[in-house]
Amino acid sequence: MTRGAFAWKGAAAAGCAAALSVLAAQVPQTAPEAVRLVILNETAQVINPRLFGHFLERPSWGERGVEAAYAEEHEGLHPDVLMLMKRMTIPVIRFPGGTDIDYMAWTDLIDNAPGRPSPSRPTASVGHTGEQVSNRFGYDEYFSLRDTLRCETIIVVNFFDAFLKRKPLRDAAIDAVGLLAYCNARAGDPLPDGMTDWPAVRAANGHPDPFGADYIQIGNETFALFRWKKDLLDEAGIEDIPEWYAACVAEYIRVIRAIDPDIPILVDSVNREINDAVMAAAGADIAFLVNHYYMPMSMKRIERDGIPVEAETLTPEEVWYAWVGTPNAYDAQGQSELRDFHVAYAREHGKPLAVTEWNWNGWWTGSKPRQEMPEAAFAKAIGAAGFLHAFMRSDAATLACQSMLVGESWGITGIRVDPSFERAPHLLPTARIVDFYAKHHGSRRLVQRLDGVPVYRQPLRLGGIMPADSIAYVDIVTTADDDRMYVHVINRSRDMAFPLEVDTKAFCMKGNVSVTCLRAAGTSEPATFDFHDGRFTVLLEARSVTLLEIDLGDGPNTTKEEGR
Repeated sequence: MTRGAFAWKGAAAAGCAAALSVLAAQVPQTAPEAVRLVILNETAQVINPRLFGHFLERPSWGERGVEAAYAEEHEGLHPDVLMLMKRMTIPVIRFPGGTDIDYMAWTDLIDNAPGRPSPSRPTASVGHTGEQVSNRFGYDEYFSLRDTLRCETIIVVNFFDAFLKRKPLRDAAIDAVGLLAYCNARAGDPLPDGMTDWPAVRAANGHPDPFGADYIQIGNETFALFRWKKDLLDEAGIEDIPEWYAACVAEYIRVIRAIDPDIPILVDSVNREINDAVMAAAGADIAFLVNHYYMPMSMKRIERDGIPVEAETLTPEEVWYAWVGTPNAYDAQGQSELRDFHVAYAREHGKPLAVTEWNWNGWWTGSKPRQEMPEAAFAKAIGAAGFLHAFMRSDAATLACQSMLVGESWGITGIRVDPSFERAPHLLPTARIVDFYAKHHGSRRLVQRLDGVPVYRQPLRLGGIMPADSIAYVDIVTTADDDRMYVHVINRSRDMAFPLEVDTKAFCMKGNVSVTCLRAAGTSEPATFDFHDGRFTVLLEARSVTLLEIDLGDGPNTTKEEGR
């Protein structure tokens, strides 16, 4: 996928471009030793564009998500919000939950559902904490947005009704998977016994043809029952949890397949015992295993070198280097990677991993550091870039949805809206990072060799962020298409610029490079220069994410090799 040049225009755009040295002679004599990057003409793996998706949540507690962007006078999303979405590159959107999916009736988000006193949908629904959220943006509106953005869709169905025995298993599956019939079944298609004629309801709502949902996810964060909600398990009185869990998943899949034989099915990865039972019962029908990654969450537990400390003792430098070093796993050179049980299990069973929720998401619980950290929002963005580098390096993760695309208050908001619309909606830094990568990446990750990578030791535990002996200041992933190469570079240092020597001789002897720098103050206009002999040097600014777009040209070494 070849993409044209793109850059956000920020307040510091002109200064950022000037600050980027593009020739070795321009590197200051006081600069640290250069990092050396050799890019090989070998494919490590395919880069799936679905890694840069988004989660359009509709939560009911402390935040309204997409409902906050609904404008009554426009009978839909506010035009400024819609304009921002159109400017973004969004390959896939998951909707609408999230935790509330297991506590609300999906039929609250459509009109003309049978059994209601009025054909109109309820004005509001009650979520899992007892708070209400409005129902103005529902499934019809979601698929209309899909048509506008030309993205793929993930629908999520209630699983707790079955697993926690709120309803008989068959009834729970019929009720929940009715959503798929509403989205994908055609008029006159045979439906499972006892299921409402949802295609007729959809037609009554003005959509005789199926919407065509692309993916269906069974439940949301069922692992939470085993970590934080064990009381719900106790109340359900389940005797053999793995066996019952697998039976529930298998029944849902049977109903799904009766409606749509081909839709890819996403199922949570929980733990080995439950996963093994699910794979034995229904593994052939499962397209993706799912895990969510949020970090650091509540920063209540704080330690330095294993010793508990108060937040007031932390310096801005300590907080910075903890925040930017995500997601908690690194290779031998300190480069971020995705490594945990869920990744290993998915790889072991030949299933791709779908990360249907992720973000840098943290908050202080109790005391805070005495000194505010400058550019805290951009520190979170650099942490988010670390996640993206880990996803791009992973041979397991092929789909990811950053949480959450639209909101009014939570720190993980992508497009921040003012519900009064007195202030214009805007992208927060973590979403800017994802959109920048979505617009600028190749279809395959290249094999690269790194030398001279500077590293630092990170001694803090901040909530879910763990100490690490060796984190790279400079984190690099290289991707390519047939005619263009993309070098994605994170510089985690707060105050050091690093020279980067790039060797592309395996591809070309001369070419054109465009350099774009994302910083807290804004994004530079691309600075372009020519190079010869397959080598060039750039200076990586402190606290930055830099993109090098290299025109492979028609040099002598541009023949491509197949993946290993």
